[in-house]
Amino acid sequence: MPPKRKGGKKKDKKGPAPKSIAVNKQHLDDLKDIATKLRIHSIQMCEASKSGHPTTCSSIAEVMAALFFDPAGMKYDPQHPENLLNDKLILSKGHAAPILCNSLS
Repeated sequence: MPPKRKGGKKKDKKGPAPKSIAVNKQHLDDLKDIATKLRIHSIQMCEASKSGHPTTCSSIAEVMAALFFDPAGMKYDPQHPENLLNDKLILSKGHAAPILCNSLS
C-alpha cells in the first residue's frame, strides 16, 4: 500500500498547454533519406578500406543528418572550415569517423 500524502488531496494544477511543434512530414522524410544515404556511403567506405566500424556509423546516422542537413542544426561551411563562425562538433565516437566524412562532403 503506497504511503498517504500529508496535507490531504493534491490539487491538479493545470499549467499552460504545451506548445505544439509544427512538424513538416516531408522534411522529416528527407532527413530519414539522408540518414539512409549516410549509412550506405559509410558502409561502402568501411568495406572499400577494409577498416572502420560500419555499425557504429549506422547508429549515429540520424544525429548526423539532423546536425548537418537540418536548417536548425549546425552552422558549418565545408568550403571554409577555418571560418570562426562555424559551429564545432566533437565526435567522441571516433569509430564513426567515416560518417563524419560523408556528412561534410
